[in-house]
Amino acid sequence: MTRTDDWAKMQEDFFDSFSQQYGLYDLAHESAASKESARQFINFLQLKPEETVLELGCGWGEWLLRLAKLGHRVTGVDISQGSLDLLNTLSDKNQLSANIDLIKGDVQEDLSGKLYQRQFDLVFGYNLLHHVLDIEKTVSNMVNLTKPGGRVVIYEPNPLHFWWYLCPLFDPKFKWPIERGLLNTSPVKMQKIFKSSGLRNIALFSADYFPFISPDKTFHLTSKLNRFFGKLSILKYLPAVYYLRGEKR
Repeated sequence: MTRTDDWAKMQEDFFDSFSQQYGLYDLAHESAASKESARQFINFLQLKPEETVLELGCGWGEWLLRLAKLGHRVTGVDISQGSLDLLNTLSDKNQLSANIDLIKGDVQEDLSGKLYQRQFDLVFGYNLLHHVLDIEKTVSNMVNLTKPGGRVVIYEPNPLHFWWYLCPLFDPKFKWPIERGLLNTSPVKMQKIFKSSGLRNIALFSADYFPFISPDKTFHLTSKLNRFFGKLSILKYLPAVYYLRGEKR
């Protein structure tokens, strides 16, 4: 096995185990803060009615389920069969299976054959790129699967924020061997990769400066602070997590 294969197998085994251990997250009972965060990310996707959507590294399908509920036809790819099985269960439970297509695959490989040479209006990855070994290749795959004029969007942790180095002390689900790829996903580096991949009109959104504060009772305040800090050039590149969007030429 190559180093890339070893890395992919480690991620696959972890997320198969993760899906069995933690099961399904119930979107029907999420907090107001979670709903607001989801609304914010969905707005950043800039989806229009009838647009086609592909998520790489879809996991158990939180975002596919949200978008399918909004009426979009969505396709998901993930390396973890356990995660895809959970997503199948939840999509059936919510009567959304007709709007969701699922494919098992490694996002670092050419997926065009598995996707029948299709291209999509939106290709996105949520907490994806720090779980792959070859980020440049994965972004290239995302661009190749996007229609001209379509969008590529990512959501990633920022290694420039101190929280990720304390997180293993507070979150038992955070496993550094699995998450250490975040060292390679700074917003500055990802903007360069987007540009070198041929994307234009690149937009950065600083999403959260306070992941260590429970947002359930404070999200109105933290949302205002996040917006304020995100406008300051000195802090723009220092959030804990960020969104990045680029348009294919």
